[in-house]
Amino acid sequence: MEIDQIARCCTDAILRARKQDEVWTGKLRKPPEYLFTVAVAREISNHYEARCRITLEANAKEAIEDAMLERLSKKEEQEYTRKRLDVLLERVYKNTSYPWAIIEVKNGEYGFKGNVLEKDLDRLCRILSLDHWAIHYGVLVTYYVVRKRSSVVAQNSITRKVEERWDRIQEFVEDHYSDLHCKNYPSKIDAAGEESTSNFAWGVNVVRIGK
Repeated sequence: MEIDQIARCCTDAILRARKQDEVWTGKLRKPPEYLFTVAVAREISNHYEARCRITLEANAKEAIEDAMLERLSKKEEQEYTRKRLDVLLERVYKNTSYPWAIIEVKNGEYGFKGNVLEKDLDRLCRILSLDHWAIHYGVLVTYYVVRKRSSVVAQNSITRKVEERWDRIQEFVEDHYSDLHCKNYPSKIDAAGEESTSNFAWGVNVVRIGK
């Protein structure tokens, strides 16, 4: 189980779920975030069921303590007790398992500074920076949907959004967490909908964070 393969699973899952939602609803729309979160978990399970355990909405405090093999301090406990992780991957080893990676799935249309995306990125980085041996990676998955006067204009708009968002993520990590490094995976951007006249475009971007 390699993190690059996990990243590809995330990309494939988002695009597949978007198309499935169009089939179910009969229309193009912005599906709920939990649909994509479940799709990511299912895609990873299809490839690595025997080698990992997957928990949706995992308790952050419990995951961190499992990784540290000790209890958090009172201050840290207050910070993480009520926090949930979108997807927690645990690597299976013999008869046990341990936290290995955290995946956060977010709507990329939200702004960055001061919004959900920046807050979740900060929390992800803080967890990775803690003194533990097990949680090696954080994966931030963002998806986008844009409607413009044509699919070409919409795709160009998403391309700019993805590039700008990567710049902001990389800048944030470099400025606040010098011990961590980012890798940006190639974005998947395509025209949404089966009709050639569609003026929607969809995109997904995956960023890996680790030491």
